[in-house]
Parts: sequence; C-alpha cells; structure tokens
Amino acid sequence: MISITILKKADAKALKEIRILLLELRSDMKKISGTLAELQTIASDPNVVFCIAKDGSRIVGMGVLYIVRKVGRSQSHIEDVVVLREYRGQGIGTALLKKLIAVARPKRVDMIELTSNPRKTAANKLYQKLGFKRRETNVYKITL
Repeated sequence: MISITILKKADAKALKEIRILLLELRSDMKKISGTLAELQTIASDPNVVFCIAKDGSRIVGMGVLYIVRKVGRSQSHIEDVVVLREYRGQGIGTALLKKLIAVARPKRVDMIELTSNPRKTAANKLYQKLGFKRRETNVYKITL
C-alpha cells in the first residue's frame, strides 16, 4: 500500500532513492549528485514541504513545495514531481499534489505555481485536472 508523507528527516537511504527518482526528470547525473547535508537542510526548512510516496519503506514518488514570503503575500512553487515508471497510473502523482496543496493552505500561501514540459502530456493534464491554469508568460533562466 502506498503512503504519502512529508520527509522530515533525511538519511542516506532516502538520498539514494531520491536520486533514482531524479533520474526520471534529469538525464545528467552531475545535476542530481546532491549531498545528504543538502537534503537534510531542505527537509528541515520550515518554508519547504518535501512530500514523498512510499511503498513500504521504499520511496517511489516525490514532490516539493517551496514557499516564498514576500511583502504582502506568500506564494509557492512546486518542483520535482515524479513517480517511478513502474508505479505510474496508480494516482500517486495526484495524491502527492493534493497533499502539497493541502499543506500550503494553512501556511497562508496565496498562490502555487509550477512549470511543466509541454511534451509531458499526462502531467499537464493532471495539473489542469487539479485546477492549475496555464499562464501566458515567458520563463527565463541564467546558468551560473
């Protein structure tokens, strides 16, 4: 049975399983080499909600909500929503997102944003089904 929980304390096993999940999102291993100290910092940050889906003791899915406090409002961004291929189609992604949304409400978050690759048709349909609206905006980045 799959359980959805919030990662509060990170260990080496969790890091290893999260790295496997990140391979589903990123093809460059150098970009997923994070350390245990980094994961522990993220998991203990009060402005981050690191949600995981577990099959027994194995992490099979995740999603992360980052809350940004601004003058006059709070908004958040969901990142790294991913479920292992063999677990897809079971509603785990939906459960992860619903949990993140539910946790954001009492934290007085005004808005949740996320981005998605247009080629990820199933993911985009899921976001729309949950009430996310596509925005007309330009997304820019600079690599440092």
